[in-house]
Amino acid sequence: MKPIRSTRTITSGTFGQGAIAVAAVAAMAVGGVCAAQATPLLAAPNASLTVLPPGDSGSHSRDRWTPVLVAGRAVPGQTLTALAPVGLDEKNATVTGYQWSVDGVPVDGATAQTFTVGTDVAAGSVVTVDITIALADGTTVTKTGRSVVQAVLTSSATPTISATGTAVGSTLTVDPASAGWNPTPDRYWIVWLSDGRFVGTGTSYLVTQADAGRPVLAKVIAYADGYGAATAVSDAVQIDPLVAPAPPADQPVTEPVDDDPGAGAGGDDTPVTSDPGGDSPGDADFDGDGWADGDHDRDGRVDGTGWWWGRPDGGYGGHR
Repeated sequence: MKPIRSTRTITSGTFGQGAIAVAAVAAMAVGGVCAAQATPLLAAPNASLTVLPPGDSGSHSRDRWTPVLVAGRAVPGQTLTALAPVGLDEKNATVTGYQWSVDGVPVDGATAQTFTVGTDVAAGSVVTVDITIALADGTTVTKTGRSVVQAVLTSSATPTISATGTAVGSTLTVDPASAGWNPTPDRYWIVWLSDGRFVGTGTSYLVTQADAGRPVLAKVIAYADGYGAATAVSDAVQIDPLVAPAPPADQPVTEPVDDDPGAGAGGDDTPVTSDPGGDSPGDADFDGDGWADGDHDRDGRVDGTGWWWGRPDGGYGGHR
């Protein structure tokens, strides 16, 4: 049995809109056994695919073209990009021009590789792009890509956020349906941003220390079958900054003063508050020398290692 070569056109009615992955299978009988070779291909509706048997290099490959693809979301206000057939270098071919059309009517000035769908273009309209390709022999060919415009979801309000607070540790929750969508979405995708930085997904978000002092908001992306996705953004919630704890206050030292010489040091002493190591105005100056007695040694020098206190009569009361 001889190898089989065949060509088939992929129709959108059979496989649906959009690009379709297919496998070209070439088969031939070898001793009563069917051997098959499969190669993944990417094809768009109405594209022609030629099935080659194993070992066939496709001598007419210069006559075959891959489809023109239109990349991007075909919804009003969005930009589409025309992707020329692959392998132009092998054919010594060059793209020389583009022309975009809506429902078969060329759009004036739409001759770039990209095209922005007008906001007045109705859902269901067909956007096409004709790509002119110059061949090495001086002739030109035109290849066309297409895309169908989808309706887009609309919102009439800003998504609302409820919060347990605005400090670190608080929980923010967004209500995606509060944006007033038309029609009602089938599903949502919610992204949380802290000062523009992605920090989480889902309807709720727990505020962390990294959010302190920053605005946090939710971006709601809505989807519905047959419609282009749409986005609504909530107002930002300003998170409280972190507050550094106050340093601990100096704790005064209370030491006994031996105000009864007969009882000895540490007898029925009267507590006197002193500040070791510093000349605080509040320290007691029992001996009248102009210095707080808790700041100097008995000899009047500050040595940084010990201090002494005096009795009410100016005598020596004790030291450390």
